[in-house]
Amino acid sequence: MAVCVALATATLCLAAFVVASESFVARIPHYLVKNDRDDYGYLTSKVISIRQAATVQKGFAVLGASCIQSGVTTGAELTRLAQMSDPEVRGFDLGSSDQSFWESFAVLDHIAPRFSGVALLGINPWRLRRMGETTKDFVDSPRLGIVSEYIESRLAKIDAVAPRRTGFYVYDNRKFLLARLRNVPRNLFWGAIHEIDEVEPRVLRWDGVIEGTRKQQVNFDEEATAALQQLDGLITDMRARGIDFVMVDAPIAPDFPAASVGDDFYAAYRERIRTFAAERNIRFWDANVEANLVKGDFADWCHMSQGPGRQRMTNALVDLALEELSRGDRVSKKESR
Repeated sequence: MAVCVALATATLCLAAFVVASESFVARIPHYLVKNDRDDYGYLTSKVISIRQAATVQKGFAVLGASCIQSGVTTGAELTRLAQMSDPEVRGFDLGSSDQSFWESFAVLDHIAPRFSGVALLGINPWRLRRMGETTKDFVDSPRLGIVSEYIESRLAKIDAVAPRRTGFYVYDNRKFLLARLRNVPRNLFWGAIHEIDEVEPRVLRWDGVIEGTRKQQVNFDEEATAALQQLDGLITDMRARGIDFVMVDAPIAPDFPAASVGDDFYAAYRERIRTFAAERNIRFWDANVEANLVKGDFADWCHMSQGPGRQRMTNALVDLALEELSRGDRVSKKESR
């Protein structure tokens, strides 16, 4: 009897290890995720898959929070459109809900050994304003199932100290895994859950959001200055590793700035980012202008609805990426390192 118990225990431990391994997370995320909107479960899988690729992936990655994420149909569509012009280029949809800059650069740090190309980095005033607020969250409440010692070393300099790392995937990512392992039996029984790209139906109401965005104006200049200083270092380091950047001003319903923070505030923010980018030979790209977005393209204040506007945005991002990849003066070329 004792032998049987021991064998059963060993089998369960082995099964848990396999289920919780990095390779499993990359290859079969559909059995691990909570539901079809588990952004960070799917994002983790995509990131690990790129990292484990046999060869360097040439292409572009779209990163940022849901405002830019909602403007992308699928990663497969990004690749399909890009390969109509260049068969070697791949497009990666690496956005996620409420994604912080720390999470964006942790993703880039993880894929850098197997990625050469351009990061289309979504930005808006609120994402910039909250960069300082998200430092401890990145360490204390990790949403990604990857470890970025590079990001953790930078955060340690501003008193956000990460726990000791062992190099053992299961232990180092235990919070991510423990929140999801319970889903495996259910998904095995009921069937795999696949990521969907549909935008949830919304009513075009801004009341609650307007109040929140107005509060973000408090200490905005101070917080934005500190955030841009951090971004300067992060971008410099990633460029040295073969990744270029475009600062993408994320989609926003055309009437929203005037209804919330005011057109003058938004114009000043845009000029600040435009200047930051120009001083570093980085392109600034205004999604609303470049993709010809109108109010009818939005489901709410910044999230795009299904329809021609979303496809137009996806097409414009692909065109942007191809232009940047073809530039002769790209700052960081992995092949020249």
